[in-house]
Amino acid sequence: MEYNNLEYDFIDEQICQVKVDNSKGLNILNVETLNELGDLLGRLNSIEALRVVIITGKGKKAFICGADIKEMAGMDYHSSREYSKLAMNTFMKIYESNKMYIAAINGIALGGGVEITLFCDLRIASDSSTFGNPEVSLGITCGFSGTQMLSRIIGISNAKDMLLTGRRIDAKDALNKGLVNYLYSQEELMEKTIEIAKGISKNSYNALQKTKYLVNRSIDLQIKEGLELETEIFSQCFNSDESKKFMEAFLLKKGRG
Repeated sequence: MEYNNLEYDFIDEQICQVKVDNSKGLNILNVETLNELGDLLGRLNSIEALRVVIITGKGKKAFICGADIKEMAGMDYHSSREYSKLAMNTFMKIYESNKMYIAAINGIALGGGVEITLFCDLRIASDSSTFGNPEVSLGITCGFSGTQMLSRIIGISNAKDMLLTGRRIDAKDALNKGLVNYLYSQEELMEKTIEIAKGISKNSYNALQKTKYLVNRSIDLQIKEGLELETEIFSQCFNSDESKKFMEAFLLKKGRG
């Protein structure tokens, strides 16, 4: 597929950077962009050597400014339902992936721009970025997951505050709410994001995959079920040659091998 709204490049064998680039720097998630993103994510998820994918926006103005309002204005029940499902199916390719996903939020994140970050494993933002879910001011609810995913990240009280007021919050407030993990200056953002990505990629890929799976599943499980699942997957690690190599390397480094 030809990508008219995306750019991607490999930082190295294990890290890929994806940039949304359209609408003169607003970087919106219209139908064409979502289809392209779904295709690209599927391709990246199938690359065996790849460990981390960074999603960001082209330019310094916006990360992703959400859905295409002009496109939505002409939709009816059926077409809007397909639009919502397209976005959610695309985002689930991040959530269910064996790769680790980082959102590098380089500017304005609105609506779907906030929602796509909620499926990522880490959110790293510039100190000039802003966040908002203004859907209620447009006479609609979130349609790309906000009512379901935002509370999982920042809690029900904070989620209702953002969703019911539709107000924007700044980067510091986003950090305090737990919406982002790290803040850096605009100039440092990509350098620090790549540094974190490299740190992740040095870890055991088997352990990374299993840890992501366990944390994601924990939301849906009762505590006893979750603990039993963790015990099972923890024990599976000891059947892995990779796990043994990592432990042996640790002991050698500490001079106890």
